[in-house]
Amino acid sequence: MSNISSNTKSSIFCKIESEEDLLHVIRKHLHAEASLKSEQTENSYVIKVENLNTIISFHISIRKIGGDKISKRLLGAYNYAKKIESSAEGNKDFILERISRCNASIGVIFEPEDIENFGHLNYLKMVSEEFNGLIFNGSDFIDSAGDLVLSKDGEFTVIYE
Repeated sequence: MSNISSNTKSSIFCKIESEEDLLHVIRKHLHAEASLKSEQTENSYVIKVENLNTIISFHISIRKIGGDKISKRLLGAYNYAKKIESSAEGNKDFILERISRCNASIGVIFEPEDIENFGHLNYLKMVSEEFNGLIFNGSDFIDSAGDLVLSKDGEFTVIYE
């Protein structure tokens, strides 16, 4: 998961029916010493997993109607990926097809910044796998295995045909 380990903020683009689905998945994989809090905010549903001095926050936003804020965010990600020049056209097609099936964006924020040492990446991978999601770290698209599907510069570490 080294492609995302340097970022404390990432998004998972996925298809999810309700916020409760994510809450259920996190509860199922919650470490014994961790606590779980959830709340509805004005813009999203937030789930926080806390363990000692570490926190991972999931900010879930699900598309309600076409043209809403989440639709625009997904369209922005789609257009961003479409403009990337790369020899891995299959990877670009994979990203575009995956985003076109998404209805949600889960913003993930890690605290503290030294995320590799606190198991935060395991939660990111688990959520991405569970909902067949695509991780976006602000510049690169990463699959749930942690492989670089396509960077902003057209680089990749995995091939999708």
